[in-house]
Amino acid sequence: MLKVIIPTYNRLNSLIKTLESIMDSDYSNIDIFVIVDGNINLLKKISDKLLEVKNKPGKNISVILNKKRKDWIIRMNQGLLEEFDKYDMVMYASDDLLFPKHGISRAVESLNEQFPDGDGVVCLKQSHGGGTSAFGLMGKKFINRFPNKQVFCPDYIHYMSDTEMGLFAKSIKKYYFCEDVIIIHDRPRDETRSLARSVFKRDQKIWSQRRDKKILWGKDFGRVCK
Repeated sequence: MLKVIIPTYNRLNSLIKTLESIMDSDYSNIDIFVIVDGNINLLKKISDKLLEVKNKPGKNISVILNKKRKDWIIRMNQGLLEEFDKYDMVMYASDDLLFPKHGISRAVESLNEQFPDGDGVVCLKQSHGGGTSAFGLMGKKFINRFPNKQVFCPDYIHYMSDTEMGLFAKSIKKYYFCEDVIIIHDRPRDETRSLARSVFKRDQKIWSQRRDKKILWGKDFGRVCK
């Protein structure tokens, strides 16, 4: 069974489009965890809007509210822990993606083909290019490599942790770039983007510090932040 984690702060319309694209996909046995990151007012709006999302058999949506905003990295790690034993694989996503109809099925096929024991990562190609990791699918055995399921390095706030995780997966030959699944990454210029960009330089600095120290999350779990 597949878990999809989607942290969100203030993107109701694009979130609903993301959820609809997952509902319209040809893959079933999906549980979607929407993590509302510190925006209580968004919770009711999401609940009302979800009534308009056409539910499909084998696809369920759970909404989790966190009263204090922590941003993408912390919320993604949190989502990994939710009912973890129930799932064979986890898709890490965002609230501004559109999945093609066969995209999730193809990603799952790629994971099963490349890493039948579940020890690997499948990265999905984005509409604007590629990326070391960005968005994709992880098998349970790969996630279990990380203490407390913290796949995404908590040194970061919003950026770079997925890239570092992808570099680790490449280093142990547990990485596959699925070029035939292209997801549309909308990237709206809104409040969510502004909040993320405000920590971009900070995360880039952490990236440089970690790289200079030859620290790679997953290999040694070293930290440069307290």
